[in-house]
Amino acid sequence: MMNSNSSDRSSNLLIIDIFLFSLAFYLLILSGLNIFDVGQARVDVLSSLTNHFDFNVPTGSGVKGVDGRDYSWFGIGSVLLGIPFYLLGKLLHIEPATLIPLVNVTISASTNCLMYVFTSSIGYSKRISLTISFIYGFTTMACYYAKDPGDQSIETLFILFSVYCMHKHTITQKTSYIIYSAFSIGMAVITRINAVIAIPAVLTLLLLEYIFSEFYQDKLKQIVTCICLFCICLTPFAALNMWYNYYRFGSVFETGYGIMATKWGLNIFAGTNTIIGLTGLLFSPGKGFFFYSPPTLFFFISVYCFFKLNFKIALCFVTLIISYFAFYSKYLFWHGDWAWGPRFLLATIPYFIIPIASILSNPSGKLKTFIVAGVILGAAIQITAISISPYRYFNYLKLNENIKFDIAQGDGVQPIQEPPTETYFNWRRSPILYHVKFVYDSAKKLSNYNYVEKTYLANNNDVLSQPYMNIFDFKWLYLNYINHTYKGILVPLLMIIVLCACGKNIYIHSNS
Repeated sequence: MMNSNSSDRSSNLLIIDIFLFSLAFYLLILSGLNIFDVGQARVDVLSSLTNHFDFNVPTGSGVKGVDGRDYSWFGIGSVLLGIPFYLLGKLLHIEPATLIPLVNVTISASTNCLMYVFTSSIGYSKRISLTISFIYGFTTMACYYAKDPGDQSIETLFILFSVYCMHKHTITQKTSYIIYSAFSIGMAVITRINAVIAIPAVLTLLLLEYIFSEFYQDKLKQIVTCICLFCICLTPFAALNMWYNYYRFGSVFETGYGIMATKWGLNIFAGTNTIIGLTGLLFSPGKGFFFYSPPTLFFFISVYCFFKLNFKIALCFVTLIISYFAFYSKYLFWHGDWAWGPRFLLATIPYFIIPIASILSNPSGKLKTFIVAGVILGAAIQITAISISPYRYFNYLKLNENIKFDIAQGDGVQPIQEPPTETYFNWRRSPILYHVKFVYDSAKKLSNYNYVEKTYLANNNDVLSQPYMNIFDFKWLYLNYINHTYKGILVPLLMIIVLCACGKNIYIHSNS
């Protein structure tokens, strides 16, 4: 019989292998593109910060600040996380922008590990916890967002860690976990300010612990003390965020989005049809949450059982889910384009997936078949997502099908182009179906795709000739086709070796 130390060692090794397996897979699918605004903005701010200790970005690539210079409208959190990667690039004489995508790759691999740890801490076995981790990391849209340069994956990790730490506090009553929880949600907030809507869900878990516990004599005093500690620990992050806003735009409450909305002549929360936003996020073929992450549907089968076993955690999860859906259904750009799926809701996926553990122990034959089918479907959809750049879909609509996009622009801010709202509710315009077609078309072109010189690419405005409109969106493949070299093939070979080695270790440790 395995003793406690051996079991802990086996679990720790399993976590390491989950991280390395996820890291290798996400490196394998890394994008070869650098055309995303958030990714380029992160590089621009890092360049300014490391070269002359400032935050401005090149003219025309941001929002005009209080001093007349351009500044990024994105939060500072992802910039801080990118500093080690940027400096490492400079140290190794590698183009720093090459290493910045590793921020999201590392973050996403870490989230998979945290999904395993969180599920295990609730009391589920290693095999079930591992299954939950893999369902999340490889069969939901979290898989695509490991390669996307946006901040959603960072937001997801830090909110999840905040919830986990608060859960650990309810188990151990250690004050340190409240501090960790506050620090983590603070990092999420300075990365994406909308993360503040997750705070009530985190505090709900804290309140329920004291309200329903019989071990505390003065519950009100304990609640006030813990909430005050949580808020005090959030203060440095709030102060940093307000200072960063003031430095850029002259107001502690101005993130840049308000300036853009004013210049566009839009009110991004008033006048928005909440019903359209909510139905779009839930059911539309263009942005329906469950179409992009089919395993999340199992939540509705498992939530009753999960509530009975873990009432406080379940209520926290549901509060967070409702908060996000309610907030973004009122947002003018609820679809979050240009992007793959409903990117603003990525942070809610862990709370749909973890409850599934409650029905995995001994599912009936029909339920098991349903779960397997859902996981396979989810994995298939993620394959189409990671294989093709989402920009290809939007450019295809504009250039090949002559769909007229809605355009908002203003002096000193970046213009925005969005498909007409009816596009999202039209099954024939479903990005998932288009991506299936693109995968097929790219596979046919793969053997005879013409090499294109870098210099030609840099000066050519013909979008249709760009590689991301013709071949699969993998960095190593771009190296082969654009650089006239097969050195890129070494990357997938190495990653496949790591995947096999870690896969073997995962099988061994999960069964020990």
